[in-house]
Amino acid sequence: MVSNDGANFAATSLGRGTITIVPLTSNVSKVRAEFQVLIDDPEAIGEMGLTSASKAQAEQVRTVSVERLAAITGWVPAWVMRQVDDALKFHLSL
Repeated sequence: MVSNDGANFAATSLGRGTITIVPLTSNVSKVRAEFQVLIDDPEAIGEMGLTSASKAQAEQVRTVSVERLAAITGWVPAWVMRQVDDALKFHLSL
């Protein structure tokens, strides 16, 4: 989730509303450094609840209904979130 914590908390607590996400994929054969973030650090993979290396795709940022969320599987380490923030800034020209 990349939307602000207040919005995330309100939407998930109420069980309705929307959150903004950056999707992940396990297809890491090509990583576009400017707007994608490779997550291949074993500690980060475990912390995030992933089963293999993945990449965050900031170019596919989207807003989804919280009803579409299955469950929280892990947490994004701060250093990975900073890289995702940078990728979003690049993609959105912020």
